[in-house]
Order: sequence, then structure tokens, then C-alpha cells
Amino acid sequence: MFQNEQIVELPLGVIERGFYQPRDYFDAEAMEATKRSIQEKGQKYPVVVRPILAGNPLFDPAWPDTHYELADGERRFRCCKELGFSTIKALIRALGDEEMLDYTLTTNDSLPLNPIEKAMVFSRLAKEFGKSQAEIARSFNLKQQQVSEYIRLLDLPAEIQDLTARAVISVRHARELLKLQDHGHMQALAKEVQEKSLSTRQLTKKLKENKDKSSQRAEKIKESDIIFEKNDKKDEIFAEDVDNLVSDATELLKFEVQRPDRKPKKDFAGHTGPLNGLERLHFHLIPASLHEKMQYWLSFELGSSLAPETWLLRLELAVFGGMIMALGAIWLPILAAATLCGALFTVLVFVFIG
Repeated sequence: MFQNEQIVELPLGVIERGFYQPRDYFDAEAMEATKRSIQEKGQKYPVVVRPILAGNPLFDPAWPDTHYELADGERRFRCCKELGFSTIKALIRALGDEEMLDYTLTTNDSLPLNPIEKAMVFSRLAKEFGKSQAEIARSFNLKQQQVSEYIRLLDLPAEIQDLTARAVISVRHARELLKLQDHGHMQALAKEVQEKSLSTRQLTKKLKENKDKSSQRAEKIKESDIIFEKNDKKDEIFAEDVDNLVSDATELLKFEVQRPDRKPKKDFAGHTGPLNGLERLHFHLIPASLHEKMQYWLSFELGSSLAPETWLLRLELAVFGGMIMALGAIWLPILAAATLCGALFTVLVFVFIG
């Protein structure tokens, strides 16, 4: 439809800002100079536009007339609007989306885009048009590393992007700040660069000092973690030992509770429970250390519920009774001797099983 390029007078109302226009900053002095030039000499150079057709993100089917999208000359377009012009000279061209994006970087009112705006153009070429960084670099006569560094500027927080776009801090400053992971730290250093006018070298030195301090803090934290880990292991071992002791004590308490007829143990200060006269005598005759060993042997080896002093008294009575029966068996017949042996066996079972 618009194969032949033509310069026409278009109403300002049918011209829309370019969808691919990356420029957000318009220098006040440049705007004033352009406005003064147009006012004094008229509009010498036309803006470049393309018709907005169906499928264009800007297209509105309610428009009664064809509208046009700015490819180049937004500063001139804005100045004409501010001066109250009703029309503007425009060159109509049939441009594809990629050409529109390319236009924003190669022409754009003869003023170069700022670093962030360039980064946005390169990023859109890569994401929306599938261009590799090498292809973008060849198109704009740059090195691939330069394209990569421009795109990485978009990883900066919005505040630092704004400072870079307005040339408050340089691109080199911005690249140094990208070495940080913490956005809060980035912003603090960017503010310091702005307020103290730090050079790139001074910023690099600060970053190195902060890195060294961070490394030292990390080492201290690591050492503390190792110490805590060792202490935790010691605590675990100690806790395990305590648990084992508590478990053993619990088992012993269970054993004691299961023996309601248990006679009181001897403490080293004297006996506290009721015993008959002979048991009390044996209680005082048995040494404390031997008493405990006998108690353990009776309880765990024989399964007896007798106290050591009671068991010793019964043993003595059994031996004494056995001796009497043995002496008496000399004058008794075999049947009577067998009966006595049976009685002695019963007494011994009573002593040991108790």
C-alpha cells in the first residue's frame, strides 16, 4: 500500500508514539534547542512513520482514519505539539517490527540512546526476534562482549538503572555494582558514588575491601559452626549417656517395685526397717560392700526375693538342721534316712528360692 515513500503533512492527532521506542529521557536543553530551531526556521526534517494496520499492538478498530506509528523523530513531534502546530511533515515508510526496533537505535533524532535504552533494544532483539548476541553485535558494529554487558545492565535495580540512564553514575560504575548480589548494598554504594563522586577505581577498591570483610566474616561463621557442631555432638553423646543411665535406673526401680516383701537395704548409717533379732544381728555382721554383692547375686542370679541377712540366717539354719539329720541318720534305718534327705532338700529349696 505504501511501497513508494512519500512526505506528507499529517495531523498530529493521528500519530502515535512508537511501540518499540525505548527512549524515556528527553534532555531539556536539546528539547529547547529543537523547539527554537523549528520556531525560527520551520521543520526542516520530516519524522519517519509507518501506518498502523490490524495486528499492530497499537491498532484500534474504532479509529475513523488511518493512524501512524513514529519510527524516528519523537523529539521533533513533541516540540511541534508544544508549539501548537496542527500538522507535521512525515515520511511514510512500510517498516516491519524488527526494522522499527532497529530504527530506534540507528536514528532516534540524531541523539544516541543512553546505556539503559540501548540495553532494552538489544534485549528485545534477542527475546522478541530471536537474535543472538553475535548477530546483534554485527548489526551495530559492536563486539559481542559489549552487547552482553549492555544487556546485563538490566539486572540492576530500577533506581540504579535510572541513575545510569541519566549519567549520574557511569556505565563502568554500574558494571562494578553488578558484582554484588545484595540489591540493598548496590543502592547504598550507588548513592555513595553519587554523593562523593567516587571514581571507578575507588569503587572497585571499596568492593574489594567489602569482599575481604565478607570472606573473613564467612570464615568466622564457618569456624563457629564447626565449634557448635562439635559441641552438639558432645551434647548428643552426653544426652545419650544420661538416657542410658536413666533407663538402667528405671529398670532397677521397676525391679524394686515388683518386690513388695523386700527388706530394707543396709545403709552405712545403720538399719531403718523392721527385722527380727537374728536378722538384725546378721545385718550388722555383713559389710556394706558384701551386702550389695550378695543382694545382686540373690536377685539376679538366683531370682530370690530374700534380703542377704535373711538368706544367710536361713542358710545357717539349713546347714545346722542338715548336720543334725546327718548325725541322726547314723542310727536310723535307710527309709528314715531317705525321708530326712528329702526334708533337707525341701529346706534348701526354701533357703535358695525363698
